[in-house]
Formats: sequence, structure tokens, C-alpha cells
Amino acid sequence: MPKLFISYPMTEKDLAVRLASELREVGNEVVIFTDWIGEAAYRQRYIDVLETCDGIVAVITGRFAGSPNLRREVGEALVYRDRRGSPQVIPVVFEGELPSDLQATQAIVANRENLKEAASAVSVALSQAMARTRVRQQEREKIQGRLERNAAEFVKTSLKRLTDREVTYRTYALANYTLAGAALLFGIAFAVWRFGVATSLGDKEWVHLARLVVAGIFVVGLASGFARFAFTLGKSYMVEALRNAERAHAISFGEFYLNAFGEQADWAQVQEAFKNWNIDVGSAFHAQSVKDIDPEIMSTLQSIAAAAARSAVGGKSPKSRRRAA
Repeated sequence: MPKLFISYPMTEKDLAVRLASELREVGNEVVIFTDWIGEAAYRQRYIDVLETCDGIVAVITGRFAGSPNLRREVGEALVYRDRRGSPQVIPVVFEGELPSDLQATQAIVANRENLKEAASAVSVALSQAMARTRVRQQEREKIQGRLERNAAEFVKTSLKRLTDREVTYRTYALANYTLAGAALLFGIAFAVWRFGVATSLGDKEWVHLARLVVAGIFVVGLASGFARFAFTLGKSYMVEALRNAERAHAISFGEFYLNAFGEQADWAQVQEAFKNWNIDVGSAFHAQSVKDIDPEIMSTLQSIAAAAARSAVGGKSPKSRRRAA
């Protein structure tokens, strides 16, 4: 049995009571407040009505504009209807014009002398409005069901991909860090070994010594450049791994949001829940520069060659210089 509440100007109490009686005759449960019980108690009773009634019948007469309580009750009922689908608001116009906030509702023009006909029209209008609401609700549930299924599958797939990428990037990062460390150790060991060889030669074999120094610096420079490159590459992989972890965390929060509020969430709210995927940040590999991996070996070798040439001229014996003269 549909449940209706009669909202009316207090000056139209007799009309509202008669309409309530006719509505009961045609098979409705009717709630009407006929006694004033205080503002707080009245407000609580009306909130209970909004939670439980199927329809609000607004009695519209020429005195509607002078009834702030009636306008407030109708306004609150419209808010509930728009957000929850119920209660339906059915204006019954006896005199005057339909208020602007009720222009979009199905109004019933009634006569004070024929309330039975008005009650029948209200019952029909309520049934139609409830049927339309059920259809919209069913369509909304179908769309929501598809959204939840597709979102769940998408979230599951995305989380797996991001987790796999995070593991892969971390593995690559650790491998490059290991190569960088190994290259540095090799460069240090090679430099120590070359220094030992150079020390054992003494000053008499300066040409061979110069060659050893140049070759040693060349090898150490290459090892240093490779270590720097491997470290930079490892850092980029680690940054990408951390970004994928952050994206996975954001998706997990979005999944929680959908599970908790999926029935009430609209598309804008879904976008807000998933906005922190961090996908607008460029890849860390784009920030790499040639300067990050250039050991500048050639310029170093040129400096060494010039120094070696000066040493070669200065290292000749006086006898050799006199022969050259």
C-alpha cells in the first residue's frame, strides 16, 4: 500500500483532512499532521516521513506563497527525490499558479467540491511516478553492475602489470648498481696495479712509463664512465619502480573507494578517486643527458700526451741535446 504525506498551508487544514480521507478510500496509507507539537518535534517527524513515504502531496492554493513551512517541506522533499528517487512530489492545485520549483513535476488540477476525483488522480500519478523511478533504478543498477565488473577487472589487470613492472625495474636497477660498483672496483684495482708496475720501472724507462700511464688512465676512465652510466641507468630504473609502486597504491585506494561507495559514485567521483596514478610524470629515462655518462677520456688523454711530450724533451741527457744541436 502506497504511503502518502499531506503537506498543506495551516489555513487549509479542513481541505487537507478531507483530501486525506479520500486518499485512504482509494487504497493509500496517509500521514497528515493536524496538531502543532513544537518546531523540533515537528521537524523530526517530517524527516521520518521523508525517509518512509512514497509520495508527498502538496496542497497548492492561493495561500501557498504565504506558507513558509509548506514551501520548505516541498523543497526538502524535492531534494530527497532527486538524490534517492523518493518520495515522489505530487502538487494538487486548487487555486493559484504552480510554483516555479514544481514546474517540472506532474501537477493535478483539482476542485474543492470533487476531492474523490482528485484522490484518484493522485493515486494514478503516484503509481506512474513510482514505475518510472523503478525503471530508472533498474537501468542505473545495470550500468552500475557493468561499471563494477569492468572496473574490478581493469583494476586487477592494472595492478598486476604495475607490480610486474616494479619487480622488473627493481631487478634492473640492482643489476646496474652492481655493475657500477664492479666497474669502480675494477678501475681502482687496475690503477693500483699500474701504479705498482710504474714504480718498479724507475726513471730510466720513462717512455714505457708514459705509455703505461696513458693506457692506465684510458682504462680507468672507461671504467669510471661505465660505472657512471650504469649508476645513472640504475637510478632511472629505481625511480620508475617507485613510480609504479605509487601508481599501484593509488589504484588500490581507488579500488577501496569503489568497493565502499560504488553504488553512489558517479564518473566524476571515480576520476577523482583514481587521479593520483602519477601517469602525467615523464619517464626518468627522458631526463638523462650525455654529460651524465661522458667520462671525457679524450680531453684527458690530450692533456696527458702534452705532458708526456714535455717530459720527453726535458728528460734527454745533456749529451743527447748537444748532438741534436
